[in-house]
Amino acid sequence: MDIDKIPSLSDVVSQSSEQVRLLKDIIDIKKLKVPRYSTGLEDFDDIMNGGFKMGDLVIISGKPGSGKTTMSQTLTYNLCKAKHQVLWFTYEVSPEHLHQKFIEMGIQDFYTVYAPQKNITGHLSWVKKKIKEGWEKYETKFIFIDHIDFLTPANNKTTDNEAISYKKIATELKTLAIELDVVIVLMAHLKKTDTMKEPELEDIGYCLPAGSLVLNADTGEEIDIEQIYKKKKYFNVVSFNQKLEQEIKPITDVYDNNIKDVYKIKTSSGLKIEATEKHRFFNGFDWIQLKDLDVGDYISTPGHLPSYNNCDYNINLVEIIGWMLGDGQFTKYGTGSLVLQDKEDLNHIIKLLKNTNVNYRFYDHKKWFVLKLQTRKNKKDKFINDYKSNDLKELIIDLGLIDKKHANKKIPGKLLNQNNNVISVLLRGLFQSDGCVSNIDLKRKRLVVSFSNISIDMIQQMKMLLLRFGIRSRINKSKKNKFVLYKLTIEGKESIIKFNNSIKLINKKGKNIKKMVSYIEGLSGVTKEIHNFLPPKYKELFLELKRDYKITWKKLGFRIHNYRKSIRKEHWNKINQIIGNDNFIPNNIDFDKIVEKVYVGQKQVYDLRIKDNHNFVCNEIYTHNSAGMGQLADYVFMVWREMKHLSGRGINKYTEEPDGELMTNRSVIKIVKNRETGRLKYLLCEYINGKYVKYRNEIDVEEFGKLLGKAE
Repeated sequence: MDIDKIPSLSDVVSQSSEQVRLLKDIIDIKKLKVPRYSTGLEDFDDIMNGGFKMGDLVIISGKPGSGKTTMSQTLTYNLCKAKHQVLWFTYEVSPEHLHQKFIEMGIQDFYTVYAPQKNITGHLSWVKKKIKEGWEKYETKFIFIDHIDFLTPANNKTTDNEAISYKKIATELKTLAIELDVVIVLMAHLKKTDTMKEPELEDIGYCLPAGSLVLNADTGEEIDIEQIYKKKKYFNVVSFNQKLEQEIKPITDVYDNNIKDVYKIKTSSGLKIEATEKHRFFNGFDWIQLKDLDVGDYISTPGHLPSYNNCDYNINLVEIIGWMLGDGQFTKYGTGSLVLQDKEDLNHIIKLLKNTNVNYRFYDHKKWFVLKLQTRKNKKDKFINDYKSNDLKELIIDLGLIDKKHANKKIPGKLLNQNNNVISVLLRGLFQSDGCVSNIDLKRKRLVVSFSNISIDMIQQMKMLLLRFGIRSRINKSKKNKFVLYKLTIEGKESIIKFNNSIKLINKKGKNIKKMVSYIEGLSGVTKEIHNFLPPKYKELFLELKRDYKITWKKLGFRIHNYRKSIRKEHWNKINQIIGNDNFIPNNIDFDKIVEKVYVGQKQVYDLRIKDNHNFVCNEIYTHNSAGMGQLADYVFMVWREMKHLSGRGINKYTEEPDGELMTNRSVIKIVKNRETGRLKYLLCEYINGKYVKYRNEIDVEEFGKLLGKAE
């Protein structure tokens, strides 16, 4: 179709189903009130705004034997009683067994349950064909499938793992439900979980980050995910909500997801993370699986990290620790030394030591000074190491820095949860000792602040600490002689100004950065900012908004040249402010371009579960903890069956369940996903003679917790 021939939205006359038309002309006024179909369970109908609606995908999940099939049969019984036609695909039990169950329920007088004469395959192409056949022949509007493990997606690949297959199945079934205007109810087993644990939406999903470093929002440290699994010590993490606002949320569980194929991605700012192909990253619009990301695509990273209120240490001594971490030495006796570039730096350190009980001596090597800390004169008037306890030695011991060599230097964990005043002087010491500030008098093309070291761990820690002040940086690797050197670079008007205001360098470097700030503050154009640009799609949307709302460049106060592939965050936020949209991107979200994606082999992988937001910062990248099919469903019902444990029994080696575990006739149906109203509830039900489910009453989370406790 020639796009020039497409009629305007206000002048549509063609009746073609593919023609672009005015929305109000597409809608049948008689169908505006969406019909609802009762579940036959009053409280369920109330939560679902009246019951099922056509196009719904419903997932009923629970442990094997918890009553998923019985729950589905109860819904079928109630639908048939209301004179609706139902189609069943039963893979787990024979059609004869299913028929007998319905007869026992008393369905004879209104038996409108249909099924394929033989389930020859679980391939979705065949299942979809039979669903269409049932619709055309018998108008079966409700489809039950028991259960997902027997299905195979139409576009299945041999490389797909279970999680990918589940997501594809759910996607195809949801699409089919909308296409045919039917309701599809899909049964699914939970991932293996503790009987005593409350079922959650993520129990039917799979999210597989590799063994990477998770940012602990309580302490500021990064914890290996494998250690989280082994020690089961949970903590709060940094995440963001649906409005992209940064929030602190707790880890609620961690899983061992066995050995999987793992890929590594690297970003333009030097970040690296390993994950399975199913793991998802945020691209500014949606959570995208790693397998669908390519070099040149953007993923989200923190633009700002939370700070802390602690101030447990003498800030003068903390600054000296920073100098020693940068270009100093820690001995096994708790003593140490510093290499200083000029006399001003030496005088500054002496001033910091003035009100302490630390003895010192310095040596003038013409080009630099060596400051020996914790030395004293003996009886022969010679300088020797002072092994007596003093303020600095006690701090070095407390921070675990004794005998730390250059390659294994790290910022002590106890300093990471200190307030920004402490972090500021620590970073000042590091940058003063081994940092570099461009000298504007030399008319360099690039104006940067940098820090170089052979310890990648410390470089990464510094990058994270700078984000507490909103300072962006990147990491590069190079070789110098026989050593691998890592360089942390700060560049761009915004970040350099923030660095100057927050870290406050002194002496020669302080003078250089002040000159640099004076110069770049006078620049009217855009400076080279580290990953402050948005993904290219934002430029397309920006230009559409500008055109649709007839906004001039003069009103915006800036101009974007055609050669630029993307726009900056402030550009996007400015146009949304003008048109009155709240579609802003806050400072805590940045985007970084992928520059490398490679397969690294098979590794042991783990999965976290994060409350509410389901994402967290891992290796300084926002990652998702759930990529499950539950995200596609309109409703997810979790069936938890009350258990009684009989003492003195062992574990059944075939079922891996306690031999003394006995199911009662009570269950809790937890509604963990409700796209219609968002209301989530616990509904207490009872199994009548093991045949069907009868709703009893609603309970709250505390009552459910008591049931979990009784099962213990």
